[in-house]
Amino acid sequence: HQLETCPARRVRRHRYDAVAMEWRVDESLAKVADAVFDEGAMRRCYRAKKLSFGYVKRFHALEWKKAPNFVVKEYKAPLENDEEKDLRAFDDVRLQAEAALYAARFNTELRPPKPIHMIACCVLELIDDPSWPPLCAERYIDGNDAFGRGFVKHNSNSGYVDGVEHRQTPQAFSAHSFYASGGDIMV
Repeated sequence: HQLETCPARRVRRHRYDAVAMEWRVDESLAKVADAVFDEGAMRRCYRAKKLSFGYVKRFHALEWKKAPNFVVKEYKAPLENDEEKDLRAFDDVRLQAEAALYAARFNTELRPPKPIHMIACCVLELIDDPSWPPLCAERYIDGNDAFGRGFVKHNSNSGYVDGVEHRQTPQAFSAHSFYASGGDIMV
């Protein structure tokens, strides 16, 4: 996808620590493709590469081909209030981190045959380009399952349940998160 040839951008990375209930912020470098490669109902997805260490000044020494692949997502529908629009990425990342706590609890307490794993994500702000909103970023999942697909969505907030693989663990986890949170949360 030739991301190595895209310009490097300084980014501010925000990671949420759900145990401490606080944000951890650092700076790094990322390359974000200009073209959308996929989209859902709410967000557009761009390919990206992000270095896993802090900001460096020796650009010639960076090996972008070895940098991990990421997906960064921006919201489609603008909100009237720009402040709320910018908070959506932070809300998504915070909720994902909190869901990971429920997943760890579920895996420990119930020991399912296939444990639940949440993808770690963060918010990226392009420091030198304020025209971009804060972006949700997560590692790109590569590879295919037995059906030739990459990522498999087992259920959704709108009631969708995968009818092909018939996995029970995702539905059991959703129910567990609801009961473990006293009815406040369903992952």
